[in-house]
Amino acid sequence: MKTIYEDWPKRIDCEVSNPLNPYDEAGLRHNELMAQIESEGNPEMTLDDVFELCDKVLKETFKNELPPNYSSKENATPIINIETEEEYRNYINSLELSVEQKDNVFKLNDILFRYNGNNICEIIKSVKDFENALMKKYKPETMENVLISSSVGRFALAYWDSRVSNDNIEAKGFWKKLFTGIADSIGAVGGAGVGGLAGGITGAIGASAGFGSVWDIFAK
Repeated sequence: MKTIYEDWPKRIDCEVSNPLNPYDEAGLRHNELMAQIESEGNPEMTLDDVFELCDKVLKETFKNELPPNYSSKENATPIINIETEEEYRNYINSLELSVEQKDNVFKLNDILFRYNGNNICEIIKSVKDFENALMKKYKPETMENVLISSSVGRFALAYWDSRVSNDNIEAKGFWKKLFTGIADSIGAVGGAGVGGLAGGITGAIGASAGFGSVWDIFAK
């Protein structure tokens, strides 16, 4: 059966998945749901409309698994408002994570921030190497939040990579090129702390929606 995931706008020349990561479903589901949300959206929607669409799709998908009172808008707002390195670090440090988890989130994001629009396969390989090293040092469940976030980061970068050209990338405040994919990863680590795998996926989707007005993600 063909999945929405197979209809990505563009395929890349390297394998995105990491079978060694027990939480790798997070990234795949993120991309499937993002594609579904895009297919139901339209260029005339306001950002609030986009948030409402995300909430509808996520509630239909996850039902009781969804974190209580989940709101894509509330989840995304503190992330998309990050403007400086200090605000970014403060946001990560505000999450209910252990010191070791936070340290590894920062290491993961350091890798993702090296994406420049032309090195997607290099970044994906680096993230996989990071995950595999992490799992040699810790039991996967100890770093569940980080591994969910890294899976989402890989898949989200691959998803949004199809929208990149040298002409349409502009940094916004603190964010670097293709900040949407990295914001997805940050949204995932925050959501995973509240609701595990489902929380990580929904947190990432909220962050994607938050950048909708910048990326015009619903334009056909």
